[in-house]
Amino acid sequence: MVAQLSDEAREFIERKVREGEFADANSVIDMAVRRAAHEDKRTSRLDSALQIGIDELDRGERITWSPEMMDHIWEEAMRRFDAGERVAPGEEY
Repeated sequence: MVAQLSDEAREFIERKVREGEFADANSVIDMAVRRAAHEDKRTSRLDSALQIGIDELDRGERITWSPEMMDHIWEEAMRRFDAGERVAPGEEY
């Protein structure tokens, strides 16, 4: 594959190699592609989570916000964090 890079991109790659952060231009480009793929996956998961919320709202599934509710959510989140638990998307507290 051959790609045409902008002067700005070429200068960025050359600087990263010159500063010793990467061994060569291919390493810089590989990392950039991996980061872009990771960001795509992250954005997709966020879109899915947002859609879950939108669907719940459309079905009338709402929780009325209150300071007490926020305190409960915070306390539960910290308990799970301290326990090393991860919350799956869409999981309720």
